[in-house]
Amino acid sequence: MPLINKPGSQVEPKPGRLLVIASLPPRQKWLIFGLLCVALIALLVSIGEINRRLTVSVSAAGGEIREGIVGTPRFINPLLSVSNADRDLTTLIYSGLLRVSATGQLVPDLAANYQMSNDGLTYTFTLKDGLTWQDGQPLTAADIEFTIQKAQDPSLKSTKRAAWEGVAINLTDDKTIVFKLAQPYPAFLENTTLGILPKHLWDKFDFETFGLNQFNSEPIGSGPYQIQSIKRDNLGIPEHYVLKPFDNFALSPPKISRVITRFYPNEGELVGAYERGEIDSFGAISAETAANLEAGGAEITQAPLPRVFGVFFNQNRAPVLAHLEVRQALDRAVDKQAIIDGVLHGYGAIASGPLPFFPPLKVLPDLEEEDPDRAVVDGVPARIIEAKSILNQHGWDWDEEEKVWIKEIKKETTILSLSLATADTPELKQAAEMIKDDWEQLGATVELKIFELGDLDQDIIRPRQYDALFFGEILGRQPDPFAFWHSKQRLDPGLNIAMYTSTKVDNLLDEIRSGRDLDKLNTDYQRFHELILIDMPAVFVYSPYFLYLTPAKVISAPLVPINTTADRLLNIHHWYANSDRVWSVFATDYNRLPD
Repeated sequence: MPLINKPGSQVEPKPGRLLVIASLPPRQKWLIFGLLCVALIALLVSIGEINRRLTVSVSAAGGEIREGIVGTPRFINPLLSVSNADRDLTTLIYSGLLRVSATGQLVPDLAANYQMSNDGLTYTFTLKDGLTWQDGQPLTAADIEFTIQKAQDPSLKSTKRAAWEGVAINLTDDKTIVFKLAQPYPAFLENTTLGILPKHLWDKFDFETFGLNQFNSEPIGSGPYQIQSIKRDNLGIPEHYVLKPFDNFALSPPKISRVITRFYPNEGELVGAYERGEIDSFGAISAETAANLEAGGAEITQAPLPRVFGVFFNQNRAPVLAHLEVRQALDRAVDKQAIIDGVLHGYGAIASGPLPFFPPLKVLPDLEEEDPDRAVVDGVPARIIEAKSILNQHGWDWDEEEKVWIKEIKKETTILSLSLATADTPELKQAAEMIKDDWEQLGATVELKIFELGDLDQDIIRPRQYDALFFGEILGRQPDPFAFWHSKQRLDPGLNIAMYTSTKVDNLLDEIRSGRDLDKLNTDYQRFHELILIDMPAVFVYSPYFLYLTPAKVISAPLVPINTTADRLLNIHHWYANSDRVWSVFATDYNRLPD
């Protein structure tokens, strides 16, 4: 009969029927536990590897930037902005048809695409779908037309007027704008980066009230950021703006959740605010400040500036400079790298000529030295020896008694003597003093003349009252050297401060202005560059770098080729402080990061 267990009785389990870990010896327990841990780790690694293979790293929303700016904004308006504060906020809040990318290329912003006619006179732009202003109103071709017509209005006195003179505008529908030029102009597309104003807010203001209304300080645009709040002092002057992303920005919403712009009266106050932790970044730093900050561990981002600083010779006022060998000797005597090191603290490059992106032309042979600019022979710099040799070879004699170079020309004695003018700004003044010292080592008699910037412009540059002028030229991203070197620009308001005349160069500059073929355009630029260097109407000294104190907690895209200080913010919609991983199917070209 079957065995019936009584309450409280125990039944012995049959061997092998049940494995109880608790009854195992300790060594076996640890072995099983270890095997389970290894299996778990292997499973997690496998899952992680699968996740890594199937996902990609992307930029994520979050973080903030506290940007310091010198000055106070008055005209946050693409047509009226004049100060750095104006232009910085205009860049953040407004959009144009095109935008400059990190590579320096012009890419669509509000525009979906554009077409240029074969004759280079007609440009047709089509807007993207679903564009709106930051107040939710639709953005149409009528806004583009309104903005350009305001830029062209002489009563408004916009700084953008010259770029749009002679351009006719026609709208074919709400999304299509046609620009008609009077003559081909290769740099025209650069003009279409102009920020666009909302017609529905601005068309009620005439020229008398255009610069006085609230939208100059409380703007509404279509750019990457819009105003969240403004903090003002008791006089109503803005102390800082808080900006938030505009979700309908044409190039996808920015990732940085908040941008705070704080305003300071000068660079010293700006540096103090950074040291107190009030701001994270600021631009347009002087070379000396940048060097000090970098020595303290700050990260300084550098970008080439399309500017050339040099000594421009006025041969009409100083006949001694009409001699090519004199201009060659003066050029050879200048220690350009020493100026970059001493004045710019290394933040610059030797100017290769009138166009900084072309290589220098070997007009004169170098001495047989490893570094002819820095070599010294018997205690004399090799560049000075070579400069003296140039003068000797062309009939100049050293008058030991008078300590001057002289040359007899048609029974008249010419003396190597000249004046050098510049502005009373620290960098220009210091560089001019170093140039004067180099020329005096050569044996030239040099009088240095320093002027206040306003006086230099009005009393010296405009009437061309100088022998030699140390100054800078701003060429722009799409350089148009016409204004600086065409013979028609020799007199004010032209900018040909070297008073240079050359039929060959004039013809090339005319070709460059009307050219459309990129290969031919580059060839013309190169030939222009070479002709200027052969004639040497100036000593091209350096091209400075734009210097930006980069926010430490933000990953920023490379700076675009800088034209104005505000250009550092052109690609702020690509900046991010946070990152995440998502399935690759959900990633876009906009937010995908390199693994």
